[in-house]
Amino acid sequence: MGAAGASTTATMEVISRYVADGTAASVTFTSVPQTYRSLRIVLENGVRASAAAALGLNYNSDATAGNYDWISMYNGSTDTSYYSSYGHGDFTPGGGSDEVPLGSGTQTYWMADVEGYSNASVGTQAQIRYGARQNNSYNHGYMGLQYSVASAVTTLEVLSSSTTANYYFAVPTVITLFGIGSV
Repeated sequence: MGAAGASTTATMEVISRYVADGTAASVTFTSVPQTYRSLRIVLENGVRASAAAALGLNYNSDATAGNYDWISMYNGSTDTSYYSSYGHGDFTPGGGSDEVPLGSGTQTYWMADVEGYSNASVGTQAQIRYGARQNNSYNHGYMGLQYSVASAVTTLEVLSSSTTANYYFAVPTVITLFGIGSV
């Protein structure tokens, strides 16, 4: 509730959308508007030809591993694991077939909420949720990502950690960047 009982609502608007055609292992959103409180990246129906490459998120075309820290809680069909590490473009919730998006024939989602992206005086944080179903096996997790460089984020890249054709985003993968609320 706002002042004097008035309600406030946050709107969510599509900034850009990528529809995969099997020709790229990364998707870059450039010229990200600085007018939103936060961003959301949604990967839906995620498919790649192979499952062995991790999925990542880079800010401002920065591929310096030491500028990123991540922590992940992951639950597969038979175990629960906890991982922490640092690096860009290599968020590995598990090994091999535990990663998302998986290979052909899976049902996958990956969603990142990017907070404080327009504040140039602090690093940017993201909360990532992901999951997949493959051969009656379910893999789900939650991840936190910290970018230690104080800068406004104007470019976001969702990428496979391997750039060979087996790890290209394939049909019917759609990746959408949303802006939430206004500054």
